[in-house]
Parts: sequence; C-alpha cells; structure tokens
Amino acid sequence: MSDAEELAFATEFPAATREQWLKLVDGVLKGAPFDKRLVAKTYDGLSIQPLYPRNAGAKPVAARAPGAAWTVMQRVDHPDPAAANEQALHDLENGATGLTMVMAGYHPRTRLFTPELFDSVDVQRSLAIHRDRFADASAFTFFLVGSFDPDSVRPLVERYIASLPSQKRGEKAKDVGIRPPTGVVSKTVRAGIEPKAQTMIVFSGPCEYSIENRTVMSAMRELLNIRLREVLREDKSGTYGAGVGANCSHIPYSNYRVTVSFGSAPERTEELTKEVFSVIENIKKGEVSDSNMTKIRELTIRGHETALKQNNRWLDAMMDADEDGRDQRDFLRSPERMLKVTKEQIRDAARLYLNTDRYARFTLLPAEGAKAVESRPVP
Repeated sequence: MSDAEELAFATEFPAATREQWLKLVDGVLKGAPFDKRLVAKTYDGLSIQPLYPRNAGAKPVAARAPGAAWTVMQRVDHPDPAAANEQALHDLENGATGLTMVMAGYHPRTRLFTPELFDSVDVQRSLAIHRDRFADASAFTFFLVGSFDPDSVRPLVERYIASLPSQKRGEKAKDVGIRPPTGVVSKTVRAGIEPKAQTMIVFSGPCEYSIENRTVMSAMRELLNIRLREVLREDKSGTYGAGVGANCSHIPYSNYRVTVSFGSAPERTEELTKEVFSVIENIKKGEVSDSNMTKIRELTIRGHETALKQNNRWLDAMMDADEDGRDQRDFLRSPERMLKVTKEQIRDAARLYLNTDRYARFTLLPAEGAKAVESRPVP
C-alpha cells in the first residue's frame, strides 16, 4: 500500500467545520466563558488558542510527492560502521523513517543525546551557564519583522528589551574543531524493512566566503537540481526527484557543503548514483544550456518575489546581513546579483565545490531479508 493510499481513509469522513467544533465545545463547557477556560496567555499578553485551523491563504509547497507521509529523520554520526548500523536500526525500530548522516569525526559536540549522556549532565552547572548567559543581553541583536507602525511597538521595546541587563561583554563564535572528513568516505547502513533506499552524497571543504560566491553557488545548486530532475526522474524514472543543498559559511571558519540526496528502489541505488556523478562531470565540462540559465534566473526572480511577502524570509535576510556586516537592504539586490552570474562561473564553481576526490556517500538500504517489491520511484 502506498503512502497516499494509507491516507485515503480520511476521505470517508465528512469535512468538519470550526462552527461544528465550537458547538461541541460549548456543550462541554456548559455555559462557561470560552476565552477564560480555553484561551491561555503568554507572559507578554499574547493569546494562545486551543485550536488553530489551516491558514485560509495556505498554498501547497512543491517539496515532495503529493500525499506522501512525513519522514521522521534521525542523525547517525558514529565513525564505526558496525556501531552506526546498530544505532540506525535502533532509531528505525523506534519510529524514525529516515536517517541523516553527520560526519564530524565523532566530535563530543555532535554526540546524540542518550539517556546515559543526560544522566552525566551536571544540572547545577547547566543552570549556572543558563543564568550567566541570560544575565547579559549586551551581545544580543533583536529583529522585529512584520506589518506594524514603529511607534506602536516602541513602548514594548522599551519595556521588554531596553530594560534587559547588560554587562557589555564582547562575544564571538568559537571554533571548537569540528571538521568533515577528507578524501572519499562511503558508508552503507542496512536497517528497516521497507523496500526503500536513501542515498546522500556530501561534498565539503574550505571556501572563500563572499556574497558573490554564495550567489554563484546558489546558481550551481539550481542547475544541479534541474539536471538531476531531468535525468533521475524524467529520463530514468528512478525517483520522484533529487534534493540539492549548498551553503558557504564563514562561522566559525570558512567552509562549504553541497549535498545531493534521493530516494530509490534498493536495486537502483548504484545506477542512479552513477548518473548523479555523470551529471556533475558534464557541468564541470561547461555543459550549461541557455535554456537552463534562463530557468535559473526565472526561479530566482519568482522566489524573490514570493520571499518579499514573507516575514520569515525578511528575518533570515536581516540576520544574514547583520552576521556578515552587510547592508540590511542587500536582500533587495538578490535578483540583480543572479542576473550577473555566467555559465563560466557555474562551471568553475562545480569544479571547485563538487570535488570527486573529497566527498562522503551514505546509503541506507533495507535490512537483509527484507521483502522485495516491484521496482518503482520512491520519494
């Protein structure tokens, strides 16, 4: 049974309205005030409703196959394959449906929280760190985003923010030495009984950080997304689509990470992985069509138009600019920067960031003896 079929039973029940729900609630409350019994308040006076309906203006997000169930992700970061396999199996048996691999040399800061680790925590020391941290707001930066009159929020800012304690301590990010592996790393985990495979390929290394280089990397990511969708989904019918992520950061040190992930039938994992590397090599050769350059620019412009209407995107952009010391209005120039990106820059970025001498490949396959099914795309 597919994920969509598993969810189809909901269609057998009539749609419920908020008015029907309120009528039932009123019967339970027996005349008691709704607002006093069921509406809570935060410390700053904001109301918390007992039930929140779907936003009337909500729109579908093209992120996964329609009707597909959510994937519960868990992290696996043990360097020993046997221990990683045992950890993955435990997570899957306890509800996880997907795995995210983190290669950080098993640094103490990346350990999974286990009951034993929690038991080892010094509660008083943790409380002391918490109190020390929140006793000084001098290094905090507050952002207010939304449709409001500055004068209307000024009293709230003066009351709740300006009154916070300040010891004027300077702070900056500390590099604790977490680094990805060098060379080529390949790990396979066999766990779970579903006839699905998940593959993740991670490229990482040092980068020269700048907003211009980030823009070129974003263009490379869009191109890789387009080409992998064309090849893996449309040409090979091997997956619903591949996900590509790319990021260049300078905190706590200059580094980049590019990830390619896709789901497939277990028996097609090797075939589709080879196709991924084939697409990468073609981009490195400079095979960037005019039509794909147009698509990259159009996607950026449309995405930016949507982002301008979203508070969370403005917040992300403001925080990003503040972190870099850039102009807060730099967000408005995103399409302009993308229009300047050339095919040659994308080619050179692929050669630099998609280094086939330095990447990690992780494959999640069903446990030995899992029942095989007919090959088909798997989200």
